[in-house]
Amino acid sequence: EMFGAQVVQQIIDWPELSDADRLATACSFTADAIANSIAMMVNRSPSSSPLTCLVCGGGARNSHLMRLLAEKLAPATVQSTDAVDMPAQAVEAVSFALLARHTLMGSPNTLAAVTGAKHDVCGGQITPGGNWSALLKTIPAWPR
Repeated sequence: EMFGAQVVQQIIDWPELSDADRLATACSFTADAIANSIAMMVNRSPSSSPLTCLVCGGGARNSHLMRLLAEKLAPATVQSTDAVDMPAQAVEAVSFALLARHTLMGSPNTLAAVTGAKHDVCGGQITPGGNWSALLKTIPAWPR
């Protein structure tokens, strides 16, 4: 579900709620939205093995949110990406580095099976900097 400025304003203006209850309500909305999105993306039949859900970013540091997600996504395991040696605050940077690596190597970084596109493509634009020539010389040695 989407909730934005209007719902946030309703929570803020709710006179009976303490600030702690406002934050708990917003956290619950967030956990519901995440759990509902995962449920839509993943076919979880009773016979399938439980998922492992890795959480990154600031939410991974919110113990209340992590508890809510564990409850809502049970029997899945919910843990921070820190548990698999990927710092929760570094996931976005690493993701963009992987996309850039694929672009530099000319390999697909946008997969039709994921996006629904007609075919895989190598997307992205590389803007050369001062180290461009040296970087190009190293690409053949990169593991594939």
